Amino acid sequence: MDVTKPATQRPKLPSVGRLGLVDPPASERLAQLGWHENDDPAHVDLLWALSRAPDADAALRALVRLQENPDTGWDELAAALLTDRGLRGRLFAVLGSSLALGDHLVAHPQSWKLLRGKVTLPSHDATCERDISASKCASTSVSSDTCSSARSASSRARVASESW
Repeated sequence: MDVTKPATQRPKLPSVGRLGLVDPPASERLAQLGWHENDDPAHVDLLWALSRAPDADAALRALVRLQENPDTGWDELAAALLTDRGLRGRLFAVLGSSLALGDHLVAHPQSWKLLRGKVTLPSHDATCERDISASKCASTSVSSDTCSSARSASSRARVASESW
């Protein structure tokens, strides 16, 4: 008869199966990143955040590729993932959503920094203004110079309102 261990004797780190990782080398990948040896609360939170990625295995594969790229600044990224919940959620969502975005991030390894910090989305009014400017440019009655300046103004407003 198998008896469940008391909570004090159970491992604090979730298993790869509990994290939703199904690739056979997932455990080795976690070990390669140094995430499966530490059972402190920050690493446990990091692992559970990885499990919430749309495809945790794809996110983990991309993270290993980022770690292997010498231009990534892996030590900085690993430290930021332990402390910045927003970055962690955004990065895991991006890497788990699209293999192409993961490839792009590996090709441009410093781009992960764009996902840091507090992200502010443009307001409804700013979005509507941008859309109206774009639709005016699509009509034939507006000169190309007007469209060009409207796009530039819209671009500047969008960049100013976004933190990344």
